[in-house]
Amino acid sequence: LLNCFSLRNKTVDVLELVEDEDLDVIALTETWLKSDDKALCAEINDVGFNIIHTPRKGRGGGVAILTKQHIKPVKVSTKAKSFECQEVILKQPISTRILIVYRLGTSGPFSEFLKLICIK
Repeated sequence: LLNCFSLRNKTVDVLELVEDEDLDVIALTETWLKSDDKALCAEINDVGFNIIHTPRKGRGGGVAILTKQHIKPVKVSTKAKSFECQEVILKQPISTRILIVYRLGTSGPFSEFLKLICIK
């Protein structure tokens, strides 16, 4: 997990970290990506990674999951109002569900957050 404070400004640094540490998957918060950042996503794909991201409506924020291209993430639709999240299922080498959650400090009481994410 990495709070990158703008993937838009640090793409090369983040990709170097992933390569240097030989990571197959990394979850990112504070990506600051917009829904129309297709060129940046294409750049990430071109160097061998998949990116699935959910931008924040408005300024800043956003979460993403990067995987090496041999790992095929399947995006799971998640809807939340009081926090940002991105969920994917990885099929190889074993089926794994990854959920990244970024909760702003102004999102309300923590107990309300827990009620939203608890499985009943």
